[in-house]
Amino acid sequence: MQLTGKTIGLVFLGGAVGAGARFSIATIAQPSVDVQQLGTAAANILAWGQLWPVLLVNLLGVAMLAYVNYSPRFGEAARAFLGAGFCGAFTTMSAVSLMLIVLASPQLGGGPLTALVLHFILGVAIYMGVKSLNQRGGAR
Repeated sequence: MQLTGKTIGLVFLGGAVGAGARFSIATIAQPSVDVQQLGTAAANILAWGQLWPVLLVNLLGVAMLAYVNYSPRFGEAARAFLGAGFCGAFTTMSAVSLMLIVLASPQLGGGPLTALVLHFILGVAIYMGVKSLNQRGGAR
């Protein structure tokens, strides 16, 4: 991908759309509870419930990234907008890291570690699976 003014603009525009989509999903998935009125254990369990929407967003994003990167249907402009821009802003590792810190409580046991392993194992598996499907379909 060549770094041109058009490419930079497409990445920024895709990033704005991707960040907006992730924010929308996080807002919809967020329960309407005042966390400050909850006890520490209840707040941790509530935060644990927020990890699953992040997992869903990240897995959708990685599937889309693999599809965009390996499908012959997309040119450089679409890869800049959808791949680097949209998928880059739509997925989030910082939210996973923050939630794992918040969730590091004895009451939750191995749950946070399970979520982290799921992010990495499922993410790599989905990416490789979509890549493989695209390469088989493109070889016909």
